[in-house]
Amino acid sequence: MTEKEEPNPIEMLKERQKHAKKIIDTIGFVHSDAYNTAVEKHLRPDLGDGKKGDVDYSLLEDPNVQEKFISEMVGVYVDEANQYLNSTVPKDDPFRVNMLLQAYSGASRTQLEMLVRKNGKNYTIDAHNGKMDELKKSVGANVSAAASSHIRKEHIPKFVKHMKLDDIVNQELMDEGDIVLLHELFEQYGVLTPEIIKDAYKATKQAEPVYLKKKKTEKNN
Repeated sequence: MTEKEEPNPIEMLKERQKHAKKIIDTIGFVHSDAYNTAVEKHLRPDLGDGKKGDVDYSLLEDPNVQEKFISEMVGVYVDEANQYLNSTVPKDDPFRVNMLLQAYSGASRTQLEMLVRKNGKNYTIDAHNGKMDELKKSVGANVSAAASSHIRKEHIPKFVKHMKLDDIVNQELMDEGDIVLLHELFEQYGVLTPEIIKDAYKATKQAEPVYLKKKKTEKNN
């Protein structure tokens, strides 16, 4: 009986990152859908004959409208979260709803209540998208970390060879986090240079990577 072959860590990362992107994209859609559903129902006056008036954000100054608006949004989040997590959390259980929404989208009912009540008429679609983008980044970081959780130190040589980086990096100075970042860049650019790598670290406010090999001119200086 032969020992089961270990899955290719590179292919596994690619597949997991594809799935992670779908999750993050879906959460972004749900953030917008929850808000738009609430606006359609509570901020657009019914003119009769199936017609709706213009969006009136001033209605969000009314505490009663605020409560209905929040509940409408939460309802969308709960339905999506229950479906994704295969759970059955009721919408009238505040504690479990908070836990469910936090786990799924990063936005709890309590957070949504604070945003709507604090901003009132200023909680426009742009304000909502801005706040939700912040939450999506946080959720995205967690999902991306989970997607790369299988990578170990011994996988580094395989990734370096795959990305054709032997001439520009010192493998022994790299860790798993470096590999994840470089693979993302490699998928984006198709080829990596020291300049691309340095710019990526600078963009994320990290120090210049120590694993980059020095050029001959740099060694002589």
